[in-house]
Amino acid sequence: MTTLGARIKTARGLKNLTQEALAVHVGVARATLASWEIDRASPGAQELARLSEVLGVTVDYLVKGPGDSEEEKPLDWPEGVKFLRRASEKLTDDMKRKMIRAMEQFLEEDKPDPQDQ
Repeated sequence: MTTLGARIKTARGLKNLTQEALAVHVGVARATLASWEIDRASPGAQELARLSEVLGVTVDYLVKGPGDSEEEKPLDWPEGVKFLRRASEKLTDDMKRKMIRAMEQFLEEDKPDPQDQ
């Protein structure tokens, strides 16, 4: 069974965020985030909600760990990349260009607004 701190650290790694970057998004000091990841302290309700939002997982996942729902588990990115590679073999060049544009648009929309920090 993993701890809250381990789940925060794992989800952060899957998002390719440093402790510093995640701390900025959540609005805490890097040292505070580090203490959560080693289970010396725990985030409050507001911080849990912000962690959930930034990391793309549910508060329930952070607090309790993975449940039965696939949506609550952090994405295994290497598996996702393998899936995309296999799927792309069936796409035309035009479909690939459209997919890349859609992904770029999605990533642009998913960026945190600097004014919210």
